[in-house]
This record gives sequence, structure tokens and C-alpha cells, in this order.
Amino acid sequence: MRYVLPLAMLCSKPTAAIHATILSVLTIVDQKVTASSSCEIKTTFIGILGKTKFSVNAEAVAVWDSGTGNAPCLLALHPSSPEALYLDSNAKVDAQSCSVHSNSSNIKGTAAYSNSYINAASNCVVGSASGGSSHYSPNVVTGCDTIADPLAGIAPPNVGSCDYNNAEYDSVSTILSPGVYCGGLTIKGNAVITFRSGTYVIKNSSFFVDSNSRISGTGVGFYLTGSDAVLHFTSNSSVNLVAPSTGDMAGILFFEDRSVSADQTHYFDSNNISRIEGAVYLSRGIFSSDSNTQIGANSAFTTVIARKIQLNSNAILTLNADYSATTVPNVASGYSGATNIRLVK
Repeated sequence: MRYVLPLAMLCSKPTAAIHATILSVLTIVDQKVTASSSCEIKTTFIGILGKTKFSVNAEAVAVWDSGTGNAPCLLALHPSSPEALYLDSNAKVDAQSCSVHSNSSNIKGTAAYSNSYINAASNCVVGSASGGSSHYSPNVVTGCDTIADPLAGIAPPNVGSCDYNNAEYDSVSTILSPGVYCGGLTIKGNAVITFRSGTYVIKNSSFFVDSNSRISGTGVGFYLTGSDAVLHFTSNSSVNLVAPSTGDMAGILFFEDRSVSADQTHYFDSNNISRIEGAVYLSRGIFSSDSNTQIGANSAFTTVIARKIQLNSNAILTLNADYSATTVPNVASGYSGATNIRLVK
């Protein structure tokens, strides 16, 4: 919404030689406030030079980022990539109680196309956004400050020797224990897996959950390290996981090793990822979802922090922010970034 408040004032004469008329305009468009003033000064003092008046113009712009004073619940960390935060083909982000932020300085740092939509408490990007205002509510604020990785100071869990090698569970119902799963962890063939509370290290291969398999666990954290240590939840699998409330992985459900190769893709393609409560922390990787996926609707809160975020093909990412409804701590709350009101010009 736009408001224009013209204020015309005739200045008193500070001296007999100077007379000034000031016109000020305050314009508020969505979350950007622009104050501009023009002043025409008439003077007899410089009339001897053949100039009886001159104009002075000034403008100040402030941005009010509703919600960005709070911790972001969706943060793309890449500093310059086009489409670091990307939505297409009916993808949706529902984050009405928290902020969505892209650190990319690119002119397409945030992008939304083809009936995709971000509904958040605030939308902010360091560079600019593409796709048009109809894809964002509220409109994206551009030129925002970079938000430093809010989890950068959290130490990873210790990785010991292998407890399991090339672990695979096919068409079974069983309970798994924490440990180091070298060669990854594969769950397939209608398996039903319950994870005991604790830390699971997935090393040198993927955490793969195939169609029709179901996994669940409370107080669990998964640390991904080594080559090809990615998440892959396929269509029709069921995922119901809650992060630990205490310990090394407190508040973090998925934690990607900060030393792995950049831009590995983590696939959240199941259409039943109803509860992933806590932080999904993929600082080197790509959070990817498509194929009618529905993520996080039954979580008290979910925070996604990734190098890049890509949602396609009817994927719906629900980012609740009811932090008081769970004992899982919001470890991203102490971030260093933009304040609510910033002078940008």
C-alpha cells in the first residue's frame, strides 16, 4: 500500500538575504519508506553573480523488514548464485510466522516462476528478485544485509570408527541404534524403521529411504560426512523425525559436514515428510524438493539453512515457528543479520 504525505512549509528568513521554500514528501510502499525533500533557495547575496535562486534535493530510504528481526526459518547462504532461492511449477513456501532470506547478491538472488509462491512474515534478498510481485507476500525487500550463517559456531559431532558398514534394511520392521554408518544407510522394500535417540553419522554414501518405507524417531540427529553423504527421500516414503533437545546435535536434525564438496543435492521428494522438527543444516549443499512433496506441516518448527534451495513441481514446504510447542531448541535464533529498520540511502 502507498501513502503520500505532502508537507509544504515556508521557511522563516534566517537572514534578510536568504528565503527558502521546502517541499517534503514521505512515501511508504509496502516495506520501504522514502523521504524526499526539495528546497528552492532565493538569495540576494549571490545575485551579484547573476543567479537569484538555486535548488537543493535530498532523499533518504529506509527499509522495514517485518519479521527479519527474528531468526530466519528459510535461508539460502550462497553469496552470489543466480536463483540461490528458487521456486517453479506451483511450488509453495508457507512461512507466515518467520522470515525468508537469500544472501545472494545476484539480480536473481531469489526467483519464483509458474504459479509458485512464497508467503512469509517477510521476504528479503541481498541482490534482487525475479518472477514478479505476484509470487511473493509480502513483496521482496531487495538490497538487504547478508545474514551470517547462524550455525557456523556449532561444532560438529565426533566421528569415530565404523559401527556399521553398507547398512541396508529391506522389507523389515526394526529399531536402529546410534553410531557411525560407513557406506551409508539404505532403507527400502516397505521397511518400517524406528531410530533410537542419539547421533547417527552417515559416512561416504547416502541416507536413502525408498518408496513405501517408513522411518521415525525422536531425539535424533544425522551428521552427513564424506563423499556422496546426501539425503534421498523418494516418493511415497514416510518421514517423521524430531531433533534432539540436548547434546552435541541439540536442535539440529540434519547437519552436513562443512568440509564436503559444494553443491551436492539432498532430495526431499517424499510426499509424506510430515514432521522434520528442528534445523535442516546443509551449508554446502542444495535442498531440493519436487513431485508433490509436502514437508513439515506437522512440525512445531522447521528451519532450513542451505547453500541453495530449489523447490519444483507442486512441492509445499511448511515452515512453522511455534518454538514454545517443543523442547527442541531453535539454535538459529542467535543469528547476526538485518535489523527491523535499516537506512539504505
